[in-house]
Amino acid sequence: MAKSLENQETARKIVEAATELFAENNFEAVSLKKIASKAGANSALISYYFGNKQKLYEHILSDQADFFMSSLEKLEATGLTPLKRMLHFLDEQTRSHLENPNAIRIIYRELLSPTEIGAETIEKKILTIQDKMIQALEEAIGNGTVKPDTNTHAAAFTLISIPAFSLLTHQYILASRRLSGEETDFSHIRKVYLTYFNSLLTGKESLA
Repeated sequence: MAKSLENQETARKIVEAATELFAENNFEAVSLKKIASKAGANSALISYYFGNKQKLYEHILSDQADFFMSSLEKLEATGLTPLKRMLHFLDEQTRSHLENPNAIRIIYRELLSPTEIGAETIEKKILTIQDKMIQALEEAIGNGTVKPDTNTHAAAFTLISIPAFSLLTHQYILASRRLSGEETDFSHIRKVYLTYFNSLLTGKESLA
């Protein structure tokens, strides 16, 4: 049992080290040696746990996508309105990115400069998340809470991108101290996507 826990901890450290390095550099610039050194582990253990560098990279991308897919699926089963489901998802996405900003940097690098390694994960998982947001917006149009002329594809992309882009520029927000009063990082970002979200609504249901 102790050995199993030790193995889990070693694998976790490898994933954390690799996530940070892949966020700072492109795939080719990160070596197994660098990952092992940062994780405080033997290079052979990366192959043991993940197979190779490519599979480790795929694991990091897939794990982040699975987290958000799971979140959306759980919200779909709650009985909440489409608007509330979307808002809860955006809140969870924001909190997760604040806790682990490196993962979103890797995903956006893949979106901006696609690699063959990450293409399948982006196509099958990341874009599926956008599809689910589009479906929720279409439901909201159907029940009269979102304006009927809303471009659901553009709106879904914008809603998902606002917290992600805010996190990508998070360090600059902190550096310039643009947060006012008692405003937290989370409340600052939430205010941005709520402003856009509310512009789509008919007034039948409100978000706050």
